[in-house]
Amino acid sequence: MSLPTALGAALAAAHFGAPLAYYAAAKRWLGQPWRIRPDPAYAPTVTVAYDEPQCGGAGKAYIEAIPERD
Repeated sequence: MSLPTALGAALAAAHFGAPLAYYAAAKRWLGQPWRIRPDPAYAPTVTVAYDEPQCGGAGKAYIEAIPERD
């Protein structure tokens, strides 16, 4: 076997072998519980972003009135 052929075979084995080894390890992880603990104190927030020159005065008034409508 020549040097370029051996080098190509080694690189091909590394290229395909590393992901296959990872997938084999990840397959074992699928059966384990995720151990997720939700935080009861978490409160989601919403941020409204707008481009002021495009919205103009009417759009800005509409967005500023959102808390009053809730």
